[in-house]
Amino acid sequence: MARMDSREPAAGPDRPFAVLTRLYRRLGPRYPAALLTVELGTAPFTITAVTLGLLSFYYDASAGEFFTVLLIAEAVCALAVTAVLARSYPRLRPINRWIGGERDPDSTARAWSTAVGLPLDLIKRDVPIPVLVCVIPGCIAAVVFLDLRWYDFFPIFIGSLAALGYSLILHYLAVEGGLRPVLVDINRDVSPRLSARVSAIPLRVRLMATLPLINIITGLVVAALTSGGQGDEGLGFDVLVAVGVATTISLELTVLLSKSILRPIADLQRATDAVREGRYDEAVPVTTGDELGELAASFNQMVEGLRERERIREAFGTYLDKEVAEYILSEGFDEQGVELEVSVLFCDVKEFTHFAAGAEATEVVRRLNELFELVVPIVAEHGGHVDKFVGDGLLAVFGAPSHMRTTPAARFAPRSRWPARPMTPHVRVCGPGWGSTRAAS
Repeated sequence: MARMDSREPAAGPDRPFAVLTRLYRRLGPRYPAALLTVELGTAPFTITAVTLGLLSFYYDASAGEFFTVLLIAEAVCALAVTAVLARSYPRLRPINRWIGGERDPDSTARAWSTAVGLPLDLIKRDVPIPVLVCVIPGCIAAVVFLDLRWYDFFPIFIGSLAALGYSLILHYLAVEGGLRPVLVDINRDVSPRLSARVSAIPLRVRLMATLPLINIITGLVVAALTSGGQGDEGLGFDVLVAVGVATTISLELTVLLSKSILRPIADLQRATDAVREGRYDEAVPVTTGDELGELAASFNQMVEGLRERERIREAFGTYLDKEVAEYILSEGFDEQGVELEVSVLFCDVKEFTHFAAGAEATEVVRRLNELFELVVPIVAEHGGHVDKFVGDGLLAVFGAPSHMRTTPAARFAPRSRWPARPMTPHVRVCGPGWGSTRAAS
């Protein structure tokens, strides 16, 4: 099995992540399956028991009758969980193989996309199972064993669907959070991703679906505790009231809360796109004093640093070769200097002094520009850069700041590689010559 990253998560309030990270390191490839087993082996059974407990406030029945219904509901719930797990384990194979050591680029890409898309994939593919295997049989058992009328099935079914919706949201968030240590580990093994092109529930949908559902669940719980055994009429009325409140009165607050979160994120996304395109004059408006406002301010500070870095790079580029300027500003630049074996090329113009004495100044400049327009691209073509221009001559260096990957200056004939162009002064190459030099900042 491949050795996983041993770095501890940063200290802070995210203690559940620290616990999950330790479990991930201890279990290795068994962690994803253990996560699904524990999550599906606890939450559905608890939610089923709580849902039946709430129903007991609406219908008068003996403890034995409710216990019988509970056993049947938990049994069909176990069948549904078993079916979902049987379908889920094979989908974990790309993740398990990556944790086990298959970390080539293709395996890493498959593991990442599987881990990111797994929460939604499980819901999309498996949601019919709990409805058909657990909810419907459980509601039928409640009607039969509690000796209810046939139409009592419908309010019980609607209440059970609300509980199922809560369970699905809990399942999605639990799997997403549980796989975070794996995804953090995967992202340490690859270069930063430019996009997350994997299907997932958008944040807007999560907020707009989760908050109303919480209101419905809360309303049903409060109504059940104060129902006084009103039967199916009370349950049906309470369901309608809870849904009505969630989709009217509380919906406005849900929309406002969603916008207060999503608008700063949209501003940040637009500014990020601008920076990616090289526009460093963008800034994110700081419209709140919370964490999103702090994030916007931090982003603006980062862009200011990038803007200053770009100004320095452009200023360096005025006096230095572009490659040299970028190297000096890069993280790999060694301020102490580094010793390299380089090729040095000296080039000047034969009888330039005599030519310049008899020509107009504009003619001299034009001829020199023609020469340098000819020479500089050839130097760059062979992996070198012009270190300096001195009158009619230049000094070119090959092998610094980076090691030579192309033919060095000492291995090609400059005269034969330069295309012949008619010029009044003739080009004469002095050099090239090998030498050892110490390149320092």
